[in-house]
Amino acid sequence: ATISLATCTTCMAFSLASIPVVLITHTITSVAFPAFSSTPVKGDIKRYFIKSVYLNSLLIIPVLAGGIVLAENLVVVLLANKWLPITGILQILLVYAFFRGMNNIFSFLVMSVNKLDVMKRAFFLEFMILLILLFPTVRYFGILGVAVVVLLARFMSTIISFNICKNLFSYTLK
Repeated sequence: ATISLATCTTCMAFSLASIPVVLITHTITSVAFPAFSSTPVKGDIKRYFIKSVYLNSLLIIPVLAGGIVLAENLVVVLLANKWLPITGILQILLVYAFFRGMNNIFSFLVMSVNKLDVMKRAFFLEFMILLILLFPTVRYFGILGVAVVVLLARFMSTIISFNICKNLFSYTLK
């Protein structure tokens, strides 16, 4: 019964944390992907990339930060008091949602130039971190620890994805 309650709790927290990513990032990528795909000039793709990352960050960071601060209230209003135990998990997964959104932008950019095979490294690393750390984390730290491991894996994947895009399009941080 404990495992199924933990699973249900995690699914509910993940669903709530995914709402901003689905609404904001997928809207941006649905517009950006055709722009990336139809642009043959590397400089134009770089410009679209920077604008997409900036727009995504500009829209999603305030929403996620608000969600983190108001997580307990959101849980009570949207779900009811009995779901209050997901508050900590929700806060961690809202941070995860930011990196998920960034990875979506990076993936669409790389896919638009038909180089998706290079993204395998990022996703493989994420999978390996999860594979290695998931079971010990569940045993010793519970579901909250799992949320932290999922966040860590996605963070590492996002760093690698960004570096892939940076190298692919000769982007330098200023």
